[in-house]
Amino acid sequence: MKEESNLIYISPSTQEIIERRIQAWIENRSYLDHNCSIDKLSREVGYNRKFTSYVVNRTRGCSFPIFLNSLRLSFLENFLLEYTEEEPIKLTYLAYISGFSTYGKFASAIRDRLGVPPSTFVKMVRNRSLGI
Repeated sequence: MKEESNLIYISPSTQEIIERRIQAWIENRSYLDHNCSIDKLSREVGYNRKFTSYVVNRTRGCSFPIFLNSLRLSFLENFLLEYTEEEPIKLTYLAYISGFSTYGKFASAIRDRLGVPPSTFVKMVRNRSLGI
């Protein structure tokens, strides 16, 4: 890695290795861990935080927290689309199963991404799954 001020250089082969390991991390749904962080991901892919963050930013086009929240919200959307029970689901339960450590972080992630509160998000997804 070369570093000149804020410029980072990682060889293409190293970037590819890190990206493959990030993809495996996604497939394993490790993003659902409530204690997930860039440091934890870095340990799992076997490279330092700077390299891992650089690859996430470059390949995903966003910071790690935004990437993480996006994965969690996609998981939640798929869960809601497959959920067939008629009874309502507690929002705190949805926050928990989608990997958010607190309800507040869950609600903020939904508001930041979609501009609506969690209850509206759930209704939007459920109505789509019902073909409404």
